[in-house]
Amino acid sequence: MIAEGSLHIGHGRPISRQDTHEVFNQPPPLEGVNLFAGGRALREALNGGAGHAARLNRLGALCCSAEAIGWGEEANRVLPMLESFDRFGHRIDEVRFHPAYHDLMRLGLDNGFASIARNGEAAGHVGRAAIRYPTARSTAAQAVR
Repeated sequence: MIAEGSLHIGHGRPISRQDTHEVFNQPPPLEGVNLFAGGRALREALNGGAGHAARLNRLGALCCSAEAIGWGEEANRVLPMLESFDRFGHRIDEVRFHPAYHDLMRLGLDNGFASIARNGEAAGHVGRAAIRYPTARSTAAQAVR
């Protein structure tokens, strides 16, 4: 019986330690990075919207949390499904999404993604533009994980 992880191929080394299994051409993972705190240009550009800094700092940390990256991976792995009919044959034309997709949507909506520009907050459009940075970069975190 071969123990888990002990498969040996060539040169007597476990398969996980072969030269072809070493990954050296990838950037470091973004997990645990605060995309707002680490984005100097973004922080400096917000001089007209300083009231948004606390929200963006919180969102910047959440976007690259292990949990949010996991949501993105799940949402990308499980494609939305069109349900044309219910079980009785009635036309419903409903698209069903994985729950992780809804978690990601809630992350954005709870942090003002859809409303900040028009809810009366000072420099709302500046805040809306700034929210795009951490949310877009979190997609990159999913890709390199």
